[in-house]
Amino acid sequence: MAISLLRQLPKKIQDWATLAAAQDLFRWAEEKEEWVFRGVSDGGGNELRTTLEVVASEFDVTGDKIPDLEVKLILEFMRRYHLYGLEPPPQKGDTLDWLALMRHHGAPSRFLDFTFSFLVAAYFALERKPTATPVIWAINKSWLTREIDKMMDNLGEPIAFQFKRYERFRDGNAFREVFFKARPCLVGTTSPFRLNERLTIQQGLFLCPGDVTKTFDENLRAMPNQNKNVLKIPIVANARPTLLAALHRANLTRATLFPGLDGFAMSLWTRALFLKRLQSMEDSRSRSSVNLDIDALGEW
Repeated sequence: MAISLLRQLPKKIQDWATLAAAQDLFRWAEEKEEWVFRGVSDGGGNELRTTLEVVASEFDVTGDKIPDLEVKLILEFMRRYHLYGLEPPPQKGDTLDWLALMRHHGAPSRFLDFTFSFLVAAYFALERKPTATPVIWAINKSWLTREIDKMMDNLGEPIAFQFKRYERFRDGNAFREVFFKARPCLVGTTSPFRLNERLTIQQGLFLCPGDVTKTFDENLRAMPNQNKNVLKIPIVANARPTLLAALHRANLTRATLFPGLDGFAMSLWTRALFLKRLQSMEDSRSRSSVNLDIDALGEW
């Protein structure tokens, strides 16, 4: 299935037709295999990196010091959450929920954001002006599920039992036993039992490396048959204005993906492009003109 998909995918996305065609191919593939996506504006090189990996690299934290850094970051967040958080904290010992909450608020984390929606990933790839070729990463979630089950069985009964408990119940304690203590080199998909608003709206989930002493890419390469299950689809950079306008019409903006005033305010970055297009329509008299100047603000 993955090989057939790879042969049919556009070599690059250059307009709405090729974007829609790629989305439809993945929809067809999902009848048997489930795929997840991540949009990256700068191409991401040939690797995917977690924010924990980025901050560790920035401050020269390496090897066995990275797990220690991760635990300290989690504890710092837990100790001060009550000063800022409006919602009740996660249950005691629910490391999975704490990590998801940290990622939700932008803290460095081993979790890498993905989405089930190809179009949501396309929006994130195009939202900001790219510094390199924007891309959509596509990973076969069904492949990850099959391979991680096999790998866990090879780690012995205690770890396999804890993993099954985590997998079935989204048990935060079992998650900690597997990913923080056993630290197998692999990548799994995860999400907390208690979903937040953004995960729900963005159709989001996380990819999680098992061994943070290694890079995300090293964890991913430990999974068999990576080549046909990890795809990277480039987007032509100069197609950004057209595609963003089409995504806007599909109601994909930061305001819809990040509910609240902050999300709406950030959406004005791409809204400026849309307003420019409307001005062109007004100039050509294909749309009614709205004349505003700075004095109009005094009426509000």
